[in-house]
Parts: sequence; structure tokens; C-alpha cells
Amino acid sequence: MGHCESWRANFTGLLNSIALKELEALHEYFQSNMAALRRPPTTLDKLAEAVQLHRKLTLDKAAIQARFEPLHDKYRTLEKFEVKAWAHQMATWCMACILCTACNALQAI
Repeated sequence: MGHCESWRANFTGLLNSIALKELEALHEYFQSNMAALRRPPTTLDKLAEAVQLHRKLTLDKAAIQARFEPLHDKYRTLEKFEVKAWAHQMATWCMACILCTACNALQAI
């Protein structure tokens, strides 16, 4: 029985670590790109950079959205094993979902 519990703890610990890294990567992606887009361009070169970034983000949209479901699956698995995610993980997850939803809404306009 001890071997099974040890395996379960190792599995859930690794899964939680992988999920957290992916969540933090998504959060950083949204934060850094939002910050870049919020900066008002002061020159034509900066405006061109902002337009290029917007184009890149538009092209990356499907790939970014595709990262959410596997991440959600990881957290559902952790929930199934009764592993409580840290509060900041859940807050980051919620923020990432909100940003993704906002991105979808903007795209529809």
C-alpha cells in the first residue's frame, strides 16, 4: 500500500508542477503582450512594432487557445486525485481564462 501512495504522490506532484509551469507560461504570455500593446507608440517604428505584434497575436490565437484544454485536463486530474491547487494557481488560471475570453470577444468585433 505504501508503494501505491508513494507513486500517487510522485505522480500528482509531477503533474502539478507541469501544470503550474504551463499556467505560468500562459500568464506571462498574456501579461507581457498586454503590457506591450498598452504602451502608446511614440514613433512610427513603435507603431509598426505594435501592428506587427497584433498580427502575430492574431495568428497565434488558435495555438494559444489549444493550450487551455490540456491544462484544464491536468487540473481536472489533480482534482480527481483530491490534490488542492494553490490559491495563486487558481487565481492565475482564472485570469488566463478571462484574458482568453476577452481575446475571443475582441476578435468577434
